[in-house]
Amino acid sequence: MQIINSDKHRLHDTSQVTLWSFGKAVSIEEVPARAEIIRNALVDGGYGQVREPDDLGLQSIAEVHQSDYIDYLMTAYAQSMDAFGNRSAVFPEVFPILHTPMRKPDHILSSKGFYSLDTYSPILEGTWEAAYWSAQCALTAAELLTKKEKEVFALCRPPGHHAGSGYCAGFCYLNNAAIAARRLQKSGKVAILDVDYHVANGTQEIFYHDPDVLVCSIHGDPKVTFPYYWGYADEFGEGAGKGSHWNFPLAVGTGIEQYLQTLNQALSKIEGFNPDYLVLSLGLDIVAGDPVGGFLLQPVDFSRVAAAIARLKIPTLLLQEGGYLENTLAECITSFMNGFLKK
Repeated sequence: MQIINSDKHRLHDTSQVTLWSFGKAVSIEEVPARAEIIRNALVDGGYGQVREPDDLGLQSIAEVHQSDYIDYLMTAYAQSMDAFGNRSAVFPEVFPILHTPMRKPDHILSSKGFYSLDTYSPILEGTWEAAYWSAQCALTAAELLTKKEKEVFALCRPPGHHAGSGYCAGFCYLNNAAIAARRLQKSGKVAILDVDYHVANGTQEIFYHDPDVLVCSIHGDPKVTFPYYWGYADEFGEGAGKGSHWNFPLAVGTGIEQYLQTLNQALSKIEGFNPDYLVLSLGLDIVAGDPVGGFLLQPVDFSRVAAAIARLKIPTLLLQEGGYLENTLAECITSFMNGFLKK
């Protein structure tokens, strides 16, 4: 199996960044060490060869994300430096709400809230470059699938599934799964299965009206789980896309048996759709004890999750999303790969 990963993820160095969460200053959980741990575990386990992504350009990114949002990501840090003269991370302070006239901003002060869903996605000097190359990992993996590879692992960082067409959110800047799926659409039908603890709100928004991409997301109950405003079971898509989106929210405290029952429901939807490709947004934050999770799966359970998905026998792009309990990441990804590759 080929593993696509870029060292440029380190340019988005959040290890010293502090953010405000529920009124407290806390360290950000999405740090460079996550990708390093997973990469080392994949290499040490002999699951495949790691290679750098190809540079496939902006076109596929622009097919998913709005041009003004891309411009913002590319220039926000420099704009902030010009306006304020310090090297602090760019955080939003003010957000437009739905009944506010949605005027396009023309200054960094108004842009920050306009292009952000939350305060969890700081923009640093190297954020754009890291996000760009994370997307290239996904695109390179998609290209390999179209050339008859059976499975490819895109070790993407920053992650992507919370990023919408015109906003960043939840540590995510470019929606890697959506970018890869758009590329794969040119070669066949695509299903996306998201097993991260948090709903794939960005992926949902991007494909909500698209009948040609099936999206299934298994996640924590949005009543109590970020990002709160998406992910309910009665959200099925709209217009031509009605029936092409399925959310499977689960209660905090869900364990492996309930999880597998729900996973089988999602897999049944995917089988019925009969896709040519599967994009798997893989979140390791469903493990018990993850600092932003709430399920009770143990590392050993990941092999059962993976084996169930592998039984679809669909060419699969495995794409890294969340997972923040660093001392279990290696065990979780090893367990998953053993189940997926039947080791």
